[in-house]
Amino acid sequence: MKFPISFRQKEYNGSSPDPIWDQKYFPSLDGLRAVSVIMVILAHAKIGQNYGGMGVKIFFVISGFLITTLLIKEKIRKGDISLKAFYIRRFLRIIPLAYLFLFTVWILKWVMDLYLPNYYLLLGSVFLINFYMGAHYIGHFWSLSVEEQFYAIFPYFLKKDLKTYTRFLLILLGAIIFLDLLPFLPSQFPKGSWQRITLLLFNPVKEFDAIILGALTSLFLFHFRLDWNPKFLPYLKTVIFLILVPILILLYTLNIPFPDGTFFQPPIVNIIEALILSILLVLLIIPQKDLVYRFLNLKIIRFIGVLSYSLYVWQQIFVIDIPWKPFGLLGKNKFLQIGLLFVIALISHYGYERKFLKLKARFEV
Repeated sequence: MKFPISFRQKEYNGSSPDPIWDQKYFPSLDGLRAVSVIMVILAHAKIGQNYGGMGVKIFFVISGFLITTLLIKEKIRKGDISLKAFYIRRFLRIIPLAYLFLFTVWILKWVMDLYLPNYYLLLGSVFLINFYMGAHYIGHFWSLSVEEQFYAIFPYFLKKDLKTYTRFLLILLGAIIFLDLLPFLPSQFPKGSWQRITLLLFNPVKEFDAIILGALTSLFLFHFRLDWNPKFLPYLKTVIFLILVPILILLYTLNIPFPDGTFFQPPIVNIIEALILSILLVLLIIPQKDLVYRFLNLKIIRFIGVLSYSLYVWQQIFVIDIPWKPFGLLGKNKFLQIGLLFVIALISHYGYERKFLKLKARFEV
C-alpha cells in the first residue's frame, strides 16, 4: 500500500489534483462552524455537558487554517498579498456586527440600568477584552479579540514569505508552551510571583495555540501532497475518528486536583487538543461521502454554520448574561431564549450583515 503523504516536489500551480488544496471552497467548514456555535450556546445555557471551550477552539483552528490557505493561494496567483484588501475584507466581515452588538448593549445599559462600565465597552470596541477576562455582557468578545489580533499580526509575516511565517508560528508556539509550563518549573520566586507573571504574560495569548495549529496545518498541506486512495480513505477516517474523538473528550475533561480543592488542566493539553482538532479538520474537509462528512453538509447544518457568527455575537445576552432575566418567563425559559436568539440572528444576518458581505465581495481576490 502506498504511503498516503508525499513531499510536494513542484511549486503548486492549481492544476495538479489534490483532494484538499485544489478546493476553492470547503463546504463542510460551515457544518463544523454550526457544531462549534451549538456547543457554545448549549454550554452558556447550561444544557448538557459543557463543551463551550471546545467550540471556541474549533473556531480558532478553522480561522488559522482558512486564512492561511486563502492568503497562500493569493500569493501564488498574484505574486503578492494585498494586506489592504485583506484588512478591508476582515473589517467588513467582523466590525459591523460587532459594533451593532456593542451599541445595542450600550442602549440596554441605560434603559435597564445594567452594570456595564464604560471601560468594558472601550476594551471591547478595540478588541482587547482578552486582557480583562470576565466582563459582563460582552465577555465573549475575548475570542473576537484573539481573532482580530490574529488578523492584524499574522498576515504580515506570511506576506514576507512562507519560511518567515513558519518560523514566526513555531517561535510563538514555543513561547506559549514555555509560558504554559512556567508555573510548574522549579523557581527561586515564590509561587505567587510565578502566578502573577503567568497571568500577565500568558492569558492574553493563551488561545493563539489553536490558531497557530490551524495555520501550521495549512502549511503542511501546502508542502505535502495527500495521495489518498479513495477506497482506503473512508476506513482510515473512521479508524482515526474512533481513536481521536474519545481522546479529545478525555483531554478536555481532564482536571488534576490541587490540595486546596481547586482543579487545573495539565500543561500542554490545550495544544494537544488543538493538534487533534487540526487533524480532524483535515479529514472533515476531504470530499468523501462518509457519515460525518454527510452530516456536516446537511443543508440545515450548513445553514446554521452560515449564521454562526451572528449566533455567536448575539448569544451572550440571550443565554448567559440575560438583561431581562428578572422579568418573567421570557428571561427564565432557556429554550425560548435560544429560539429568540435564532430569530435575532436571522434578522441580523439577512437584514444587516449581508449588505456588508456584498461590499466585502468586491475586495475578494
